[in-house]
Amino acid sequence: MATLLTVSGGYTRISNMFSGNETTGAFTPEMGSSTSQWKSDTTYWGTSGDVCASSSGSGVNSGGNNGKEHWQINKIGVSSGHYLSTQITGFKFKAVQNSGAGHGLYIRRYGFKLRKTFNNTSLIYDAGGVLSRGSDGTKSYSHTFNSTILNSYLNSAYCFDEFLYQVSSEGGKGTRDTSVKVYDFQFNYVSSSGKQLILPVKRTYSNRANYQIA
Repeated sequence: MATLLTVSGGYTRISNMFSGNETTGAFTPEMGSSTSQWKSDTTYWGTSGDVCASSSGSGVNSGGNNGKEHWQINKIGVSSGHYLSTQITGFKFKAVQNSGAGHGLYIRRYGFKLRKTFNNTSLIYDAGGVLSRGSDGTKSYSHTFNSTILNSYLNSAYCFDEFLYQVSSEGGKGTRDTSVKVYDFQFNYVSSSGKQLILPVKRTYSNRANYQIA
């Protein structure tokens, strides 16, 4: 069945909005804050957990021992999801890293892939540019879709297909065992003036082009 969501506009966390996490190879985004290549040279750090979890302990964990610069790209939503389009205007999430020291893991890039609803045409958008490690602790990230994404894509036969982010140990010196956990992913929903907003039924990734809502 379709999901009925009562919202007046704003962020809402829906548990398990996406299912299925895996790594992917390097790519170059077509649009966004930076169109430089996202590097990827390892799958070692892992991708277990739920990106929509309310607490970091249940979030998507990537961790390992590192003494060199490496990069891993995680893509989220490759098993099932709601694959939204006109219902959303942006998203936010949190990440907690347990080290700010050299070669400690952190979020270096984040973005998303849009996909046309009736074929395999897709677009990768870099939402955050190239980020620095900064200190340890919890960081918040957000992105608001611009008019091009809203009008030329999400309102024109594209859906939000995957959430993407790059974990890296780039920068600094030293060898240490660290981790970064991504959690509390929320979409920013359009206002439905106090009425119920209909979200597409959750379905498998292979069936994501089938846009029945009930």
